[in-house]
Amino acid sequence: MPVPLLSVDNQTATAGFFHLNWETEANSFELQEASSLDFQNTTTLYSGPDRATVISGKPDGAWHYRVRASVNGQPGPWSDPVTVTVAHHNLSRAFMFLLLGFFVSNQLANGRRFRVLNVVDDFSRECMLQVADFSISGQRLARELDRLSERRPLLNTVVCDNGPELTSKAMFLRSRQSGVKLHFIQPGKPTRNAIVESFNGKFREYRLDLHWFTGLEDARSSIDEWRDHYNHVRPHRSLGKNPPAVFAREAT
Repeated sequence: MPVPLLSVDNQTATAGFFHLNWETEANSFELQEASSLDFQNTTTLYSGPDRATVISGKPDGAWHYRVRASVNGQPGPWSDPVTVTVAHHNLSRAFMFLLLGFFVSNQLANGRRFRVLNVVDDFSRECMLQVADFSISGQRLARELDRLSERRPLLNTVVCDNGPELTSKAMFLRSRQSGVKLHFIQPGKPTRNAIVESFNGKFREYRLDLHWFTGLEDARSSIDEWRDHYNHVRPHRSLGKNPPAVFAREAT
């Protein structure tokens, strides 16, 4: 039975984000996470045919991982463990890692459809930006990120899907000029950007699905109102039941 070779792109993750890879001849794998090297209390993070996964949103501490392959339904031995130390930067550097999700689509009262792109900070879960319009080009997205960087410290990494706006020439030029890295998730795997996809689900459930917008400006105003409540009032379980903006302020 083959034993996978497990590796990580960065053994010290300063934004709670890292990429695990494993190599062996098999078509099914199980990846486990534990907070101690004895793997007494484990969590199965992934089970399937992929040979890599993105881990994000981890709190500070040491996290241990192991993977095993299965052949014809029979699991093999575990790989040697890999340890990753998560040590977030202080907040002045934490706002350097943004997550861009798939576009969320909705329609106005007149039936015309519009799109919303959500930008979420991986460290604090704060929604940094929501762009709502009938059409959002790569150039428009690059301009919006430039304006965002004027309000926050310079961005370091943007994690995003493989949509045409995000893989556009304008985004690549902005990445080269600003020094911001673009990290694209695996095509067809939205769960590799799980934090922002979870946010998108909450945004649709608690705002888009509950309101009927008379026009684009009405939609933008309603979205701004919801974002302010989400950032400053709504408690977040993974942040000790603090709203994202409160968590970010107390982390300074």
